Amino acid sequence: MLLNHRSLQGAVKDVGVAERETIGDFLEQRVSEEAKFLERFVTRVQDRIMSRQSHGVQWQAISLREHGPGAPEKQFGADVIGVFQASVPNYRVGKGFLAQGKMLEYDTSFDKEEFERLQEQCRRMLDISSHSYVFVCGKHGIRVVPALSIVSTRERNPWELHGRSVKGFYTEHFRSFIGDAAISVSDATAIQQLKDLKQRNNGRFLLAITARRNEPDEPALLTQQIKYGHAQLPQVQQAHRTPPRPVHRKLLH
Repeated sequence: MLLNHRSLQGAVKDVGVAERETIGDFLEQRVSEEAKFLERFVTRVQDRIMSRQSHGVQWQAISLREHGPGAPEKQFGADVIGVFQASVPNYRVGKGFLAQGKMLEYDTSFDKEEFERLQEQCRRMLDISSHSYVFVCGKHGIRVVPALSIVSTRERNPWELHGRSVKGFYTEHFRSFIGDAAISVSDATAIQQLKDLKQRNNGRFLLAITARRNEPDEPALLTQQIKYGHAQLPQVQQAHRTPPRPVHRKLLH
């Protein structure tokens, strides 16, 4: 996509810092439950990315939460709805994903009953969107595994399945390789639109991240176009010149 690479990497770095801070809270026993772990992670990401501005790109982050008994996760399986919207010259995209969070250490596995429950939660998310994932959380970090992999295996340790680090996941999310256009709004900074989206998809938490650039970075864009052989250099208009008048010489006889 056309987001500045360094600005994008800066936002991904913020996600990584939020992960480390959340793991620190977990190790110090300030969070222990799955929902609290994810809520802390969402809050940390929001705090880090909120009002970030780098390389001409303005980033914003908004989170919505839901607490108490009867939260939608018990029925539908979505702990987090992630939304990303980018608006830069010549490029605009909005999309999102669903995620269920689970606490599990690297060298352990779910028991049969708990794993079957997780599989059912993944099926419910997949009924809404194929861009559904499980955030496996533990002292080693957050591992993101496709929900489709969970429902397709008998392996009860998701750490053994193919997945992404949370930084790798958000890198691909920001680059538009991951995300469902149906999980989006016209304005990811409009609170009511986000509330409606959260209600439609029955998520416990929602994290909306936006990246906007108002003015094109023409020199950088031209450099990129030249690098890949797509540049069209401006035509230089020649100044109009009056042709010289012929010189008539008298011939001597």
